Amino acid sequence: QPSAARGPLAITGVSVLTPAGLIEDITLVLNDGLIRAIGVGVPSGIPERDGRGLIALPGIIDLHGDAIERCLAPRQGVMVPDALAFTEHDQAVVAAGITTTFISLTDGIEAGIRNRGTIRRLMPVIEGEGHLARHRLHVRHETCAPDQIDELIEWIDADRLGLLSIADHVPQADQQLML
Repeated sequence: QPSAARGPLAITGVSVLTPAGLIEDITLVLNDGLIRAIGVGVPSGIPERDGRGLIALPGIIDLHGDAIERCLAPRQGVMVPDALAFTEHDQAVVAAGITTTFISLTDGIEAGIRNRGTIRRLMPVIEGEGHLARHRLHVRHETCAPDQIDELIEWIDADRLGLLSIADHVPQADQQLML
């Protein structure tokens, strides 16, 4: 954000969603990108903006954000560099009101991006600094990749995973495939 947007700012006339319901005509005082005060008056010397018609909501938590895959590979045969794809994803989730996202990556044996190599490459990017939203890693471990459990346990012990799910997408003998 531009430095001017990081200084103190009062937004007046906002409706705020609270656990008790919607409270109208409130002033939010922002500084350094965070809400610092909620009230009805504007502190002296702080620039103000009219926020009538705006609603302040709590940030959304996305527990299964796999849109990163489309940023990494927007179409067949096209791969976008990891840092650029992540920046696009970061901006998109914040624009949608998401403040915490669990980046869902498939831990399988497929070619392309749905494998352990992609997770290893993206971990430092996800864990990096300067993101707009808070990002945690959600590994969707496929049961068809059983030989890499030790590394998953290491990641859990090091608090590098925000969420782990176990998936079995291998068709069973009694299931019919729809083609």
